[in-house]
Amino acid sequence: ATALASTPGALPAGWASSDVGAVSGSGTSGGAGGNFTVSGAGADIWGSNDAFRFTHRTLTGDGSITARVTGVPNTSVWAKAGVMVRGSLAANAPFVMAFVTPRRGVNVQSRASAGAGAVENSQTTGVTAPYWVRITRTGNTVTAAWSADGLTWTAAAPIAIVGGADWSPCAAHHFASFASRIGLPV
Repeated sequence: ATALASTPGALPAGWASSDVGAVSGSGTSGGAGGNFTVSGAGADIWGSNDAFRFTHRTLTGDGSITARVTGVPNTSVWAKAGVMVRGSLAANAPFVMAFVTPRRGVNVQSRASAGAGAVENSQTTGVTAPYWVRITRTGNTVTAAWSADGLTWTAAAPIAIVGGADWSPCAAHHFASFASRIGLPV
């Protein structure tokens, strides 16, 4: 699944990529010039455990990640590409994510604590890629937002996170996870 504009090649310095949870096949990631391609074979980011490809980098303190999702293959109505902040790389880690789907619009979902069930915080139907998504972490609060043009943004209600100092933003498609990282999960 393509998380951002497709660009072959190695990841830029400071970025890493890994499979999170029980995936059916190893994923791949590449990027150059600020564009990334992330492909994965995960089942979902939902329930109490996730399975996806995650491309990430370390983030210290408050921060934000913005991505223009250029495409989401229609492998499932809930196939996901977007950005995420996550407590760790564990499959059951808490997270907040904003993502685009092929048939369910733009969504914000979260898991409040390790092993808890994921919940839907916001959904805007009738939109598809290309679309912009953003996650911003300020202290122990995460705000997710989305935009058709990258200029005018709609934000979901802020979500409080536990242990905020260890969280960081990331990006994804069937995404899930980062420990003090910002990245692209698939």
